Formats: sequence, structure tokens, C-alpha cells
Amino acid sequence: MGSAIRKTTLREIKGTFGRFFAIMAIIALGVGFFTGVRITTPAMVNTVSGFMNEKQFYDYRLLSSLGWQEEDIADFRSRPDVRSAEGAYSLDILTAGEREHVLRAHSLTKDINGIRLTKGRMPEAPDECLVDGDKEGFDIGKVFTVSGENSERVRNALKADKLKIVGVCDSSLYINFERGTTSVGNGEITAFIYLPEDAFDMEVYTEAYVRFQQDYQLYSDEYDSFMDGRDKQWEDIAGSRAGIRFEKLRSEAQEKLDDGRKELDDKRAEGQQKLDSARADLDSAKAQLDGQASQLQLIKDINPEQYAAGMEQYNAALADYEKGETDYESSLADFNKQIADAEKDIADGEKELEKLTEPEVYVLDRNTNIGYACFESDSEIVAQVARIFPVFFILVAALVCMTTMSRMVEEQRTQIGVLKALGYSEGTVMGKFMFYSGSAALIGCALGYFGGTFLFPKVIWKTYEAPPPPSWRSSLWLCPLSVQSALHGSAAVWSWRRPPQVL
Repeated sequence: MGSAIRKTTLREIKGTFGRFFAIMAIIALGVGFFTGVRITTPAMVNTVSGFMNEKQFYDYRLLSSLGWQEEDIADFRSRPDVRSAEGAYSLDILTAGEREHVLRAHSLTKDINGIRLTKGRMPEAPDECLVDGDKEGFDIGKVFTVSGENSERVRNALKADKLKIVGVCDSSLYINFERGTTSVGNGEITAFIYLPEDAFDMEVYTEAYVRFQQDYQLYSDEYDSFMDGRDKQWEDIAGSRAGIRFEKLRSEAQEKLDDGRKELDDKRAEGQQKLDSARADLDSAKAQLDGQASQLQLIKDINPEQYAAGMEQYNAALADYEKGETDYESSLADFNKQIADAEKDIADGEKELEKLTEPEVYVLDRNTNIGYACFESDSEIVAQVARIFPVFFILVAALVCMTTMSRMVEEQRTQIGVLKALGYSEGTVMGKFMFYSGSAALIGCALGYFGGTFLFPKVIWKTYEAPPPPSWRSSLWLCPLSVQSALHGSAAVWSWRRPPQVL
């Protein structure tokens, strides 16, 4: 392009800057939307993946109907490829007050499922807690009162019936606004809270978390390949540990029943011996009373005074005997009742032992976490929108550019004719319009690309780098179509202005 044409083009840009800016703006809008939407999904995944790997989000959550003990956690920790394994407590709590809330209480862990403290301090006492950072109205200093409508199991599981908020946190277990459902209260969990481990008064852990030696990105094929085939392996491991605990509990229960049976037999023998001895004493006393009565009858007529004194002694001894007989009957009844109750308790225990079934074990992967699953769904929705919706913006931008340039060519028919009359080739004339539209497209593309990249995922800390969008290329090849169709013809033809259309 010659210097004269270049100067003419630059003067054209300056003179019609509104049109030039319109082309640049529409391309910037289309490119910005395209790149912004396309970059949002990887930005979301990359950001959350970094947070989850930093906080060591679990790979498996293990549940057992019998719970887990420390030796079970130690066994999980010793397995190959395991980076960390920890037991934890969790509980759904209904609070009292003007407005009831259902809180899911978690115990703080050390090396897995970390939290990020955003305000306040960590809890130090059993009656202190951290609260969900995404919920409003739960300020530091607020006190939750555990409702009396909670089950006895829940009330007994906590050492304190009032919990004071001392800090606010974000949790790797909750990366979405969803908090899950529950069988307590209205069925919806209001928020989560974190308590120190010693705030729970429970014999076993309610769940166990396992994290492997990996830091793959969330939802990646590499992570899926790493986890492939591990479900069955860990179902066997967890089932084996639960089976060991089941056998231990059953043997302990059987041992208690055997001890109870032995204790019952010993006490029954001891009690029966005491009763037999008492019966013998009573029978001996009865025999003595009968002999004394016979002797008194012999002296009744011979010595009335001695008879009267003897009868007085006899009646006193008879009263003692009758009292002893009553006490014996009462003791015998109590003995038989205690023996029957003990027999019933042992029989009930044996029936319960027979009903004891194998524990239920669940090996839950990340996809069962509501935050993890919802975030994947949300990011996939954005990805689907990014595949389809931006195309319409690109088409609109291309159509507007094509219409604008066609109108510009139409308005400059005289100038085009003069240029052709002066000997400029069609390529040179086309280059003038190509430079006009191309510079607007390039500037708009650059502004849209960087603006969309930073404005759309404005809540994302890190972003992937998206490939250069094709919008400016489309503008460059669409512009020649509109110019080429009009360049055919002589200089004289181009010097004429088309007559206005009569409607």
C-alpha cells in the first residue's frame, strides 16, 4: 500500500472514527464474550483444584454401621499409596431459639479435608466452634443452643449444650452453596460448623477419610485413571476391618453372656444353699416347738403354774418361728424372681446376639460429596454454553462488520472510481478497506480477548491461557467479499453515484 493510500486511509479512520469505533466495539464484545466464557470453566476448575489439593480433599470417605476405631485408621494409613488417613466425627444438630437451624457439626482434622480460616480464631474449648463462611447472620460471638428435641444419642454425643462462634471458615468439603439434606428438623442443612475433636463424647469415629499420594487436577482423566480399580480394593479393605471389629464385638458380647451365666449359676447355688440352711433351721425349730408342746400337755393338770410359764415361752418361740417362716417365703420368692429376671436377661442377650448381622460398609468417592458433584455440574454447564452461545456473538459481529463495510464501500463509490482512474489496482483499493476493517478487528480482538479473560472470571484467582479467537480473521476475510463484489467495473462506472431508491 502506497504512502498516499495509507494517508488517505488514516484520514478516513480519523474522519469516520465513530464507524471505526463501532466495528472495533462489536468485535471486542464478541471476542470478549467468546474468550471469557471459554476461559471460565478451566479457570474455575483450576482454582478449585488448587484449593482442594492444598487442603488435601479426601479421595475416599469410609462409613461403617459399627464406626471406626483408631486401630482401623492406623491400618488404612499403612496401605500402599495412602498419604494420610484420619477418623472424624460428624453429627446433625437441631438448635433452639426463635428460629431453628439444622447444623452439620464436623470435627477438625489435621492432615485431610482442611479448612481456611477467614475471620476470628480457631476453637480451643468443647463449647467453641467455627461457622460456615457463606451464611449470613452467624456472627462471631453468637451462641447456638442445642435443642432438647434432638435425640438422646445426639445430646449425649456432645460435651456442651451451648456452642459459641469464635471464627468463620471455608471448608474443602463444601465448595458449593448446597449443604445437603438430613433427617433432622425440616430436612435441610442450614450451615456447617467445626468443633474440636474433644468436643465429641463418642466411642468410635463416625467416618474415616483417605487421601492418596496424588495431586491431579479435579475431574481430569489422569485422576480417573489413578482411581480406576481402587473401589473394589478399598471395599475389601474396609469390609475386612469392619469384619474384625464385628467379630471382636460379638466375642465380647458372648464373653459377657458367658460370664453372666456363670455368675448366675454361682449366685443361684449360693442362694439355694442359704435357703436350704434356713429351711433346715426352721424345720429344727418346728420340731423343738412340737416337743415342747407335748411336754407342756403332760404337766398341764399337774403343775398349772409351770404350764403357764412354759406356754408363755412356747408362744414367744412360736411367734419367732412364724416370722422366720414368713421371711423364708419372702426370700424364696425374691430369689426365684431374681433368678427368673437374670435368666430372661441372658435369654434376651442371646437372642440379640443371634440377631447381630454383618456390618454395612460404604466406600464413597468424591462424586458423593454434594459440593464436588454440584461444582462439576456447574462448570460443565458453563462449558456447554461456551461451546455454543458465543458462536452467535461471533456471527452477529461478522454480520455487523460486513454490513458496515458494505455501506462504507457504497458511500465511497466516487472515491473508488477516482482511485481506479488514477491507475490504482483493485488490490490496492481493496487493501485500503482491508486496513480499515483489519485494524479495527485487531484492536477489538485484543481488547475483547484481554477484557473478557479478566472480566468474566473475575472471581477466579488463576486462569488458563485460551487460544487466540478467530474473530479478527473472520472480519478480514468477510470484508473482501463485500469489496470484491463491488470493484468490478470501469472507473467511469465507479464515478457515478447510484440513484436513490424510490419506495
